[in-house]
Amino acid sequence: MLNQSGIYQIRNTVNGKIYIGSATTLKRRWAVHRHRFIKGTHHSTYMQRAWNKHGAESFVFEPLITCAPSMLIYYEQQFIDQWNPEYNTCRTAGSTFGRRHTEATKLQISKVKCAQQKATKYTANGATRTLAEWAEHLGAYPSCFLFRLNQGMSLDETFSKPSQRKGTATIAKLKKAIGVNTHLVRHRLNSGWSLEKALNTPNQKELVDVGEAKVTKEAAAKIAGVAVTTIRKRMNKGMTLVEAVNKKSRSAKLECFGEFKPMGVWAAEYNMSRITLARRLKRGLLLCDALTTPRRGKK
Repeated sequence: MLNQSGIYQIRNTVNGKIYIGSATTLKRRWAVHRHRFIKGTHHSTYMQRAWNKHGAESFVFEPLITCAPSMLIYYEQQFIDQWNPEYNTCRTAGSTFGRRHTEATKLQISKVKCAQQKATKYTANGATRTLAEWAEHLGAYPSCFLFRLNQGMSLDETFSKPSQRKGTATIAKLKKAIGVNTHLVRHRLNSGWSLEKALNTPNQKELVDVGEAKVTKEAAAKIAGVAVTTIRKRMNKGMTLVEAVNKKSRSAKLECFGEFKPMGVWAAEYNMSRITLARRLKRGLLLCDALTTPRRGKK
């Protein structure tokens, strides 16, 4: 139901006051409300003050009905007229569904939101600072703290975990991480991981069994002695990752008469094409027999 369009109410469990709204996706709309409450930029000043006073645990999101997006305004107006919600300062249902702002309006909205973000102060661990000041104090990105708040972390927990600030030394370390891309490492750092753990933990989706150990695709390519691009080409032909890693490369050296040489070198020495030699080996002939067996039509 939360993934559908419909009418919802936000109810204050302390005083029973409600807010009526509509959304094309109920779950996403509640996330937007929570995000704005946490930032202190909710459009309803009356409800924002109640949120700050009573806390997040005093507000519940309750879907009322589901309906087609084209009927949202109609049903929202019906609920507003019949229930008389206290937190709805505007008594006429409205929606910005399908509306597009001009570039000038977008720029103005961006400036206002940036100013609000800079002015909002957060109290945690006995200190009160703006988001930018917390970021400077802990050496982190402001978006890192907003991400933590949206995940439901408390203020003390949000502003106690340090994060890795972007810099030359950090980027150099990230480039040395095998099998873990830069974005994944930064996501781990923003989630509270230590830098060492974020760099050394491989991506679980790209692990390959090699003997008794599990390594990344890049490390498996090094063990097999082939390039990563070769493995990708083999996988594009339908091979699994394990088959692509374990398949012997054509440039591998073959043993014959006590010597190790690539297939192309053996074929050139015995005056035959590489394709002919490869076909004979594929039929099951030993390398020595494949080299010494005369070709058809020649004695």
